Amino acid sequence: MTTPPDKAVETVLAISSDPLADAPPKTIPLVAPNLLLCWRIVLVAVILGAGMYGAKRITDLRQDPKRTAAAHSIPTVDIITAEPHTESIVLQGYGTVGSATIAAIRPRVSGRVVGVYAPMEPGDVVAKGTVLVRLDATDYELSRDVNRADRGRLEAETKRLLTDEVTTTKQLNLAQQGVDLSQREFARLQRLLQEDKVGTTSNLERAERTLLQDRDRLAQLEKVLHAIPHSIASLQAQIERLDRQLAVDDLAISRCTLVAPFNGRVVSVAVERNDVAAPGATLLTLADDDNLEIPVSLDAGDVNRWLRFRQGDEQSRGDWFGLVETVPVRIAWLEDSEQAAWTGKVVRVRKIDERTRTVSVVVRPEFDPGRLAGSYPLIPGMFCSVTIPGKTVADVYRVPRSALGEDDNVFVVVDDVLVERSIHILREVGDELLIDHGLEPGDEVIISRLSAPVEKMKVRVRRRNGEPVQPDAEFSNANGADRETPL
Repeated sequence: MTTPPDKAVETVLAISSDPLADAPPKTIPLVAPNLLLCWRIVLVAVILGAGMYGAKRITDLRQDPKRTAAAHSIPTVDIITAEPHTESIVLQGYGTVGSATIAAIRPRVSGRVVGVYAPMEPGDVVAKGTVLVRLDATDYELSRDVNRADRGRLEAETKRLLTDEVTTTKQLNLAQQGVDLSQREFARLQRLLQEDKVGTTSNLERAERTLLQDRDRLAQLEKVLHAIPHSIASLQAQIERLDRQLAVDDLAISRCTLVAPFNGRVVSVAVERNDVAAPGATLLTLADDDNLEIPVSLDAGDVNRWLRFRQGDEQSRGDWFGLVETVPVRIAWLEDSEQAAWTGKVVRVRKIDERTRTVSVVVRPEFDPGRLAGSYPLIPGMFCSVTIPGKTVADVYRVPRSALGEDDNVFVVVDDVLVERSIHILREVGDELLIDHGLEPGDEVIISRLSAPVEKMKVRVRRRNGEPVQPDAEFSNANGADRETPL
């Protein structure tokens, strides 16, 4: 059946524990659906009203911000005044100190080592003329004694020949007189026999034989006399040869003693007593610490452009570098925190390294290496920095590296606005740049880093040449609404 819409709906629910019971069914009344919907609408309306009321209260408590004029940002910058000056280009290099003279002590004769200077360890210092090693010279001494005996024998033979020469000369004179007598006797007998018919032929023949014998004896004496000088010359030649051999023996004996050629430091030792030394074998090595050099590697372009060479020198236009101009250089040991320094000079160009494109120049300290710089001397093995004054350049500007822009340009301030300048960097010196083109005397170069610089951008100078700049009163009044933006 249909329930009227304006009446309550009754739902009959039969509840029975026993399905066979005859009790009448019970009924449960339910709330009408329209009434439940009304209650939900009322609850939502209350919640929305409470939210709107809270929002209104929060809005009423808010205070509007004070209205101010819009601020215009003006960057503040630091500047320096560009002034041209004459700059001396400085070349910086590094090198290790070493001894210019290192001598390897080698024997020139062979022999057993019979004596070694003690102590003989690396680092020991020996004076010039100190006996370092002695070799056994017995063989050379015996050879010298034999040669001396032979020389004495030849000298005695020479003296005997000189005596024979005197004796033979006397005998030759007597023989010449005998020939003259025999000649006269033969002539007399011949004349008597032929003219006066006095005498006999046998007497004449006997006189002729006597004359021939005397002449033959005279010829023999003359031959002996002429041979004596040749024999003496031969003996003299043998004596001279023995003298040279004796000199060789004496030299070999002297070479058995090896001495220090200069005041030096022992670098290495490779000899002990009773060793057999061969000619040319290195027994020990000495370094002359009084003669030091420092090879310094420099950029080849810097050497070609900035290193000073003597003008008009004969070697300046030859096949190699000319003589380097003598200028004082500064030598500093890098391990010294106080940077005590020595002085020196560049003496020559040593070599060019084609791999690294560097030129090695040799620097020599000018003073006694024993002189202290700080608390220590300049000794081999120190790694040093070397500062070499180069050529001078006029009309250059020195500015900090921070002034360089992204496009290798700089900005200057002209009437409180930025102006971009294209420059040419002559050389970089540490954190500074040397500029030879692009700036004018008196230009105010910005040294602050600009985040986004634009040509003609307005700026305010904060410091000029390191000194704070007071803001101009007229500028401040006219731009009262402006504010500074530090960079």
